[in-house]
Amino acid sequence: AVTVRAAKKGCKIIANTEKPEVYKYLQANVESNAEASLKSNKIKLYNLPTGDFIKLLFGIDLEDNKESPAFAPVPEEFKKVNIIYIGDNFKALSYIQVILTHIKAQCEDVLTTQWTVRSLPKIYFYFCCQDKSPKAVILEKLKGVFLNAGCDPDPFTEKSIIGIKANRYVYPDMCLHCVYIKIPPQCVFSKDYMEMY
Repeated sequence: AVTVRAAKKGCKIIANTEKPEVYKYLQANVESNAEASLKSNKIKLYNLPTGDFIKLLFGIDLEDNKESPAFAPVPEEFKKVNIIYIGDNFKALSYIQVILTHIKAQCEDVLTTQWTVRSLPKIYFYFCCQDKSPKAVILEKLKGVFLNAGCDPDPFTEKSIIGIKANRYVYPDMCLHCVYIKIPPQCVFSKDYMEMY
């Protein structure tokens, strides 16, 4: 439902799920709710392991699978990613680390990278924690993720967290939060580049 609504508002959507049954549901939802122009121009669906999908999204060559239709390259017009939405709350942090690793690697060559200081994608994800005011917990966890991805975690501050909203309690003492963050350019671009910018 989110995929079709976003496409109708003008967004280009690249959606992936690891689960074949969810993929079939997503296909059926798009088929029944989106007109032909949206299906062909605004929505691309994938059914891949998340790690492989992230590599595909960032243009990393998947040698072993390049002949498989499932690994069809992401069209150029879809590669300008503004928002990354991660629905798997149990693996979100590990996926963010992989995403940051690729963005950091692509930002090392400022002449060829698709990213600029202003165009880095925002990331929307779910996070479970016991604290009813989780900002400090999330900040600490994400700084560790930035560090493990080879990024400088210091510029990632409370201002980098755009919003946190309690979604629902999944256990009596465990709340699922929706978190929306922006990537500070100082985390992925070199200091020399940031001084020139």
